[in-house]
Amino acid sequence: GCGTGAVRVTGGAGDLAVTAMPYPAGAPEQRPDRMQHRDRADVFAGIADASVWVLDSRQRKWTVIPVPDAVAANTAGDGTVLVLR
Repeated sequence: GCGTGAVRVTGGAGDLAVTAMPYPAGAPEQRPDRMQHRDRADVFAGIADASVWVLDSRQRKWTVIPVPDAVAANTAGDGTVLVLR
């Protein structure tokens, strides 16, 4: 993962826009190593230290959900997140 958050890159050749999406203030220090998502999805999910991290890149919003025994997380479309415990 990135040290300060994520970036969203939109546009095409010669017209790229980069938007920073910093981690939320007060979020746990342990961050996900990787984020999972469905092809062409705007929502990403990852696991770190007993929490599921969800990033809605379209809304530029992070959500951290306590899930102590999560072993995998992914998105299922329409903002739905699946967590395997």
